[in-house]
Amino acid sequence: MIPLTDLLDTVLRKLDGGECPSPSRVALELMALLERPNASVAEAATLVRLDSVLTAKILELANSVLYRGSRPVLALPDAILRLGLRTLAHFVLGLSLTKTRSPIPGLDLSRYWARALVRALFLEELVTRVGSWSKAEVFTLGLLGDVGYLLLFCAVPETMAELVRCQTDPHDLSPAEQERLGIDHVELTALLLERWGFPQLMLRTVRSQLEAVPVEEDSRLGRLCHLLEAGRLFAELWDDT
Repeated sequence: MIPLTDLLDTVLRKLDGGECPSPSRVALELMALLERPNASVAEAATLVRLDSVLTAKILELANSVLYRGSRPVLALPDAILRLGLRTLAHFVLGLSLTKTRSPIPGLDLSRYWARALVRALFLEELVTRVGSWSKAEVFTLGLLGDVGYLLLFCAVPETMAELVRCQTDPHDLSPAEQERLGIDHVELTALLLERWGFPQLMLRTVRSQLEAVPVEEDSRLGRLCHLLEAGRLFAELWDDT
C-alpha cells in the first residue's frame, strides 16, 4: 500500500503543477463571470476573442439551425448575444473538456469529462424545479463531484487501471481503492472540494455515496444527495446510449 500522505502529496503536486487534464482557462473564467450579476456580453467577448479557433466555433454555433436568426451574425458580441452567456459558457466548457485526448493509461478522458458535463447540466436543470441552491454551484458540484477518480488516475495510473479492470461491480471499486491505496476516489473528491472551499453540505453530499445509512429524504442534505445520484444515473444512461 502506498503511504496515504505520499499519495496525497502526489495528487496535489500534479494538480497544482497543471499535470492533470482540466478545463481551459477561458472556460473557467467564463464560469466565474456567470457568478457576477452584472456580467456583460462585452466582457465575455473580451475573454473569447483571444482564441481564434474558439471564436470560429462560437460563430458557427450562433449561425447554426439551432440559433439562426433573420440574418447571419459576423461579430463575436452579436453571436454571444444570440446564444446567451450561460449557453456560451457551457459550450466553451464542453468543447475544452471533450476535445482533450487522454495521456493517462487506462482512462478515456474524453468520456470521463463528457459524463461529468452531462451530469452537471442535468443537475442544473433539476435544481430549477427542486431545492433552493444556486444553479452555478450545483453545476460545479456535478462537474467536479467525481474528480477524485480522475486525480487518482493522474497519480497512480497503472494501479487504478488494474483496480478498475478487476472490478465487475462499480460499487466494489471504492473498497478496492481503500485496501490498495488507503483512500478511495469518493473521499479524495471530498478532500479536494474542501480544499477548494466548498460548503460542508456539498462535502457531506459527496461522502454520502459511501454511507450505509440512507440520508433522510425530507432534509436539505437528503434532497441534494438525491439530486447528485439522479445526475450520476442520468450520465450513465446517456453514456450507454
